[in-house]
Amino acid sequence: MSLPGRKAPAGVSGVRRWLVTVVVSVLALVLTLVVISLSQGSSLPRTSLHDYLPAGVTGLGKRSSSERADGNSSGAAIGEELSQGGREPLVEQNGQGGDVNSSQTSAVTGKIDDNEPDPVASSDPTATPDEDTSNESQKAEQDTCDLYRGEWVTDSSGPLYTNNSCPIITQMQNCQGNGRPDKDYENWRWKPEQCNLPRFDARKFLELMRGKTLAFVGDSVARNQMESLLCILWQVDVPQNRGNKRMHKWLFKSTKTTIARVWSSWLVHRSTEAVGIAPKGIDKVFLDIPDETFMEFLPRFDVLVLSSGHWFAKRSAYILNGNVVGGQLWWPRKAGKMQVTGFRKAVKNAGEHGSRLKLMDITEPFAFRADGHPGPYRSPDPNKKTQRGPDGKPPPQDCLHWCMPGPVDTWNEMLLETIRREFDRERT
Repeated sequence: MSLPGRKAPAGVSGVRRWLVTVVVSVLALVLTLVVISLSQGSSLPRTSLHDYLPAGVTGLGKRSSSERADGNSSGAAIGEELSQGGREPLVEQNGQGGDVNSSQTSAVTGKIDDNEPDPVASSDPTATPDEDTSNESQKAEQDTCDLYRGEWVTDSSGPLYTNNSCPIITQMQNCQGNGRPDKDYENWRWKPEQCNLPRFDARKFLELMRGKTLAFVGDSVARNQMESLLCILWQVDVPQNRGNKRMHKWLFKSTKTTIARVWSSWLVHRSTEAVGIAPKGIDKVFLDIPDETFMEFLPRFDVLVLSSGHWFAKRSAYILNGNVVGGQLWWPRKAGKMQVTGFRKAVKNAGEHGSRLKLMDITEPFAFRADGHPGPYRSPDPNKKTQRGPDGKPPPQDCLHWCMPGPVDTWNEMLLETIRREFDRERT
């Protein structure tokens, strides 16, 4: 078994500091922003997106979302989605539509190991004072360590579900069902340097989110992460489909936990009309005007996961307060340098409105996991090309989304740990 890369680079502290100032990455890996309501049972107040989000976005100068680690292009997969003009593309799922009754258990064959030790479990009451101090120190590290610096380690315990135990996997992410011959990509776990990232405990998540709603807002990568979460939870409780065309929604009746998703490719308002020096025809991304498709739903959400990535790799101009402040694949020299508002300002604004912002900085860890993309195994077509042609050209492939199960499941382990930390901090 070969690992595409073990450790996050040690010499990238400058890049890490830069990452804090951005919300959107142009990588196929997506930077995810988590907004968590402070008060139990409360919802986010009605306000503009400007109050929550940093106004600036920029590329990171790393591998683009259309490249694999080996340099192969995957423009076909990205182009298909970008050509939708910001609308959600039609996708085929191998799951059933309509309501899913909780009595349907035939699809649930995977199990969660409830006996796995929890790194943050309480100490033994018979422990000595020195042991208590040690446990307290370990818990403090667990609650504050950087989840995004570490290395990938082998894991023989296998995935949290399989493509046969989850009926809602989008076909193009069902790599095993599409004929991928290997499973090595399923057998790695992310190990932060200073603590452990616990294996996802589905029952713990549902209890933590009892009576609450977690929503994903973004593009098809947000859908990828939501389906991963649903597949994990499906192994302990089969949800009911309560969604519609405007919002996909699944209810876990045992804890009245709702998982929702709203499509928003840019997260903010978009237009092609001329603005200042930006001519007509180029996508104008209004950084301080929210996308109307999801803002009305905000008060219903307790935890909101905002994610986007490759849309900002399109030729576009960034508009703030009516002025052109930046661009992607378009930027005249006479315009000077781009202005970028920091993530910390958004955190300050969010705090004033009773919510918390956390940046899930997943770019570095998952830059090593090109093995987790569907590649050429994005369809069940038995005649699909999976090897390079005589001219050396690679076959059409998807290097943007993630196989399920696969590395994307780790995103939700990071999400659960982020939520746990915030809720624990709220109770103290």
